[in-house]
This record gives sequence, structure tokens and C-alpha cells, in this order.
Amino acid sequence: MDNAANNTVSMKELSDTLWQEREIKFNPIEHQIPCFPHILNICVNHILHTYMNADFADVPSTWTNALGEVVHKEDYVEAVAWDPVSICQNIVHVIRASGQQRKAFHDMIVIGNANQWFTEDPTEVPTMELLRNVKTWWDSAYFMINRMRALHLAIDRFLSLPRGSNDELSGLRLTALEWEVLQDLEVVLEVTHCT
Repeated sequence: MDNAANNTVSMKELSDTLWQEREIKFNPIEHQIPCFPHILNICVNHILHTYMNADFADVPSTWTNALGEVVHKEDYVEAVAWDPVSICQNIVHVIRASGQQRKAFHDMIVIGNANQWFTEDPTEVPTMELLRNVKTWWDSAYFMINRMRALHLAIDRFLSLPRGSNDELSGLRLTALEWEVLQDLEVVLEVTHCT
């Protein structure tokens, strides 16, 4: 499918409709932004790639995060190197691939909220599904990370449940520092999401 041709046709249709229904002159060529969502998607992917391959040489050896905790650069760089975005994609893929896994995750949130398993703020985890990151949707990485962070207490608990040796979820747990990397990425991507 040719997005540029589709954009041209839809802008022409919009121009015709505006003229016929409201007598508004609208130049479909002058007002066309042929691949704006595609350009945003490229930018978001570039931001993710750049962040995951950033040079932290000029960053101080320690800093204090928003919670007042000291973060060591060496540990943070290691967390970035593990590529938490890919880990998130794998977690989402495995949980959403099976109706049983989806139901088990949903039920664990409902039961966990009822039994107050989630002791950190917020004490109640929202009952929502995980979202996929779709490469062709420019804001899906942001929404996936945002949803993962909203459900992080439930995800951590779900991934810590005992499973068989063939379980695809074993080894997919994120460390506290990897969750922090995701939080930092969410802040960076929020800028592109708001445009």
C-alpha cells in the first residue's frame, strides 16, 4: 500500500467535501503532510535505538533518582545493555500469545487487588491488558512502556510464580534498575507522544 498516494486521495476527498458541504476552499497539495506518522515512527525508533546504545562516558559515576535513591552509572549502563524494551516486548508477547496466560494474568490482578498483594503505591493495580509495541505505530512503544509501568507490581508477581521448566516466561523478569530505565524512556517518549 502506498501511503503517499493514499494521503493524496484523502486530502483531495477532504477538499471536495469541505467545498461541497461548507464552501471552504482547501488546497489538498499545500496542506498535505504525506508521511508524518511514518516520520514520527522513524524518530521514535531512532530515540529507542540511540538510548539503548548511548555513550554514558560523560555521565557522573552516581546520581540521585526521583525517589532520592543513589544510582550508580555502571549498574544503570548494565541495565540499559540488557535492553529492557526487548524484555518488555517478550513479556507482552508470551502473556498475550495464550488465552490461558492472559486469563491467569487478569485473574492474578483481580485476586491480588482483593487480597492486597500489591503493597507499594498505588496499592491497587489497574485491571488492564498488556499492550504490544507495533513497529508501524509510532506511539505504540510509548503505550507499551506506559502500560508495563502501570502494571509493574502485577507483572513482577506474575513472573515470580513457580512454573515448569519449559515456561517461556522464565528469565523475563525485570530488575528494579531496568524498570527505572523504562521510566526514563517513558519520559523521553512522552515528548514525541504529546506532539
